[in-house]
Amino acid sequence: MDNTENADKRLLTTVMDEVQTDFTMASIAVEKIRQGAESITASVHGRNHVKASFEHHDGTPMSPEEALAHQCVHAASIGKALGREFLLKAPAPLLEQFTTVAGNRNVPDSGAMIAGLLHGFMIAFATRETEERALKAMLEVARICDEANNIRGTNFGQASE
Repeated sequence: MDNTENADKRLLTTVMDEVQTDFTMASIAVEKIRQGAESITASVHGRNHVKASFEHHDGTPMSPEEALAHQCVHAASIGKALGREFLLKAPAPLLEQFTTVAGNRNVPDSGAMIAGLLHGFMIAFATRETEERALKAMLEVARICDEANNIRGTNFGQASE
């Protein structure tokens, strides 16, 4: 077994342990993050991309290997919270960028954050007194998404995705 295989095995083990998930979910997360990073490096989706600046709790910077593992943990957390199919359908560059921002901002659990957002919207939209405000908030997020796509030169979340 060469160093790359050992590193991959360690990465998958770290992701499975951190997220308490299975090998398949960890593998999908690792592959999606790697695909996203490759796409951004190849400048397919690299316009205005966010760069990782992950730090440990004591403020010391993470190594590139630790940062990759951190991103993969965030991706696996999203898959665990929203399902394998959601993770498979997520555009790899968008997932890579989302996990970068989550890591930069020290979000403890990306999956819980997104699931909470979805559940919160469902609660607000399903309540007569807050239905209209929830719809307006969703439309504002869609407007911001369009703005972000224009800035980045992407079409994430639009019908063609």
